[in-house]
Amino acid sequence: MDTNNPISAESLEATLLQKRLRRRALFGILFTSLLVGGIGTYLLYRSHAEQLRSEIIFSSRLQAAAVDAELARLANIAVQITSRTGIRLKLESFYRGETDLVQLREFTEPKLADPLKLIKDLRGITRLGKDGRTLVQVGAPIAEELWPRRIAKDSPSIGNPGKDGGQFLLAVSAPIINRAGEWLGTDLLLFDPQRLQQAIAQFKEGQQSNGSAVAALGTHSENGTRLFFAPTGKANTATLSWLEGRLQQQAFEDRFLDTSNEGDPDSGQAIIVIANIPDRPWFFAYYCPAKAFYARAHRQALLSLGSILALTLVGLLLSNWLMRPLAGRISVQAHSLQALLRRNERLLSQVQASEAQLQAIVDNAPAVIYVKDPNGVYQLANASYERVVGKHRDEIVGQTDETLFGAEMAGQFRDNDRQVLNANQARNWDEKLPGPDGFHDYLSVKFPLYDASGTITGVCGIATDISERKRIERQIALSAAVFTSTSEGIVITELNGTVIDANPAFTEVMGYGRDEVVGQKPDLWRSDRHDEAFYEGIWTQVRDKGRWRGEIWNRRKDGQTIAQLLTINCVANELGEPGLYAAIYSDISRLKESESKLNHLAHHDALTGLPNRLLFDDRLRHAIDRARRKDTHFAVIFLDLDRFKEINDNLGHHIGDELLREVGRVLSLCLRKEDTVARMGGDEFTLLIEELADPSAATLVAEKLLKAFGQDFDLKGNKVRITPSIGISLFPQHGDTCDRLLHHADEAMYRAKTAGRNGFRIAVKS
Repeated sequence: MDTNNPISAESLEATLLQKRLRRRALFGILFTSLLVGGIGTYLLYRSHAEQLRSEIIFSSRLQAAAVDAELARLANIAVQITSRTGIRLKLESFYRGETDLVQLREFTEPKLADPLKLIKDLRGITRLGKDGRTLVQVGAPIAEELWPRRIAKDSPSIGNPGKDGGQFLLAVSAPIINRAGEWLGTDLLLFDPQRLQQAIAQFKEGQQSNGSAVAALGTHSENGTRLFFAPTGKANTATLSWLEGRLQQQAFEDRFLDTSNEGDPDSGQAIIVIANIPDRPWFFAYYCPAKAFYARAHRQALLSLGSILALTLVGLLLSNWLMRPLAGRISVQAHSLQALLRRNERLLSQVQASEAQLQAIVDNAPAVIYVKDPNGVYQLANASYERVVGKHRDEIVGQTDETLFGAEMAGQFRDNDRQVLNANQARNWDEKLPGPDGFHDYLSVKFPLYDASGTITGVCGIATDISERKRIERQIALSAAVFTSTSEGIVITELNGTVIDANPAFTEVMGYGRDEVVGQKPDLWRSDRHDEAFYEGIWTQVRDKGRWRGEIWNRRKDGQTIAQLLTINCVANELGEPGLYAAIYSDISRLKESESKLNHLAHHDALTGLPNRLLFDDRLRHAIDRARRKDTHFAVIFLDLDRFKEINDNLGHHIGDELLREVGRVLSLCLRKEDTVARMGGDEFTLLIEELADPSAATLVAEKLLKAFGQDFDLKGNKVRITPSIGISLFPQHGDTCDRLLHHADEAMYRAKTAGRNGFRIAVKS
């Protein structure tokens, strides 16, 4: 090699540089791809594994919620059966000695047999007395080992599932409570929990795992942990035994366990998920070997790693081919870059000299002066700027707004700088800068700086402190904005009540224009719902205490009366004396309407719109009080529709609902305005006939009701005829309390049904 030939030496150096660049680039690509691929594969596996864990936890909690809903359904069925009025009253009469055991059973058994026909998974009902002995039993008997461990006297209880004849059965108890809140006994209901079994089986089938997974329901008690509805068979027996022992060691809380299952036939790592049923000693458990559980995540990770390796190989080949011409250009440009760097060093010296000269000129200026290059780096700052920033100029020059003021404030300054550079002309803004006593407002003028060729070299800023002026402007603007934009109506008056101003919210609500209100007094929108004493009380309190707050009714311009929440405050002048009154009006009309609607919903039946049991009881109590004061009579009528269930079953619940609405309408037409008809629930209605001139007049009402039912009801094209059974009790002959009057009317109704229906009976005098 001829080392004296500069052209040959430069060419050789360029060739060696090209080879080094290519080798380093290819090695960097390979190393980066493998590193990123490995990390990506690991993170992908972790992500899939975490997703699998999240899915099984969510699914298990959802399954536990479904089990809780099913158990609540069974408990609700038990509560509905115990709350049936007729058989509860018959049980009360049995305890009072008015009915013997044979009569109790003859009356109760047919009524308890009805639910067995309607509820598919109900197998038997046993009614226990206060002493725990069986009073009535229909359907399948309930073995004592299936009874709930503790039968509560105030709420339903659920026993543990047990097998009878190879089939799982579940017992539910519900207390029988009378209207006085006294415990009368307990109903035991025997259910076939096939819906629970099906839900557990479907959960296991929905999980993508092998046959060794287990899904089951379990209970915790002092006798240990037991699992139910788990898969059977020789292969699962050992696993279930191990799983019950493992769950026995866990606290009674939701949990995800990734643990060793040593002692199980499929020993290794195992996944166990526990989801407790709220407020019950029940839980849902899922078990699966970890290898099967994470199999999908393993497959995804291996597939991802293979794809990354293939792409890395293709990338190496393509990069080698593309970098050949690029490496040549880089080696040539490297020489040009060195020359450019030397030139920049000379230019930097010139800039530093100019900077020192400029610094001397502006150092004594009272305004804040600074210079930044196009990249936002400070090149110059005067003494005033040093005081604002609280740093020496050596700590400012070379820094950016981000290092001096933080990212948020620097972003605003940088946006303003860019506008100057892009517009190529001076601009001014209001900016905030920190000072020793907090932030100050500055009027900042910025303009571009040029070099000899006309190229922009930076931005110069000159800022003047305008903090005091801005404070006053902000206070005025804030007050005006609040007054104008608030959603509450505001009226400002003089001490004599003359309106000075009103905001848009007030004029919009009241319907007046601002010009119609200013100069007037609040009498303009006063309604006639309050007397003069009410308004005098308002202004007396305002004058004495400086404020008043309360509800008031005002009249809009169109005459409509609306409810408002009014607050009046006295505003002092600069001498501390009363100067103005500020009144704030808030429209509460919708709140008043909502209160009225809620009150109606709470006291009326949602289906028929008639008064419900709560409102009927209230009116009955008032009727008793009036009758006692005036020494008058009234009647309570208990009406039950005959064979309503057959219509409901044959024609559908929607026809049954329509029939109940029509019956409510017909009953209302048969009564006077002062009388009351209410729906107590189901097909039972009660009527309150007040101030009877003669107690026998109640029979005339009953005959009128029977006559009203002597026609067909046209229900959406279906002609339906139905008859009522009516029971009547009179005040005070048959009782002087709500419960006794309703009880005797109910008994009389049942006597009417027993006598052949479509008739009425008067209660037997007690």
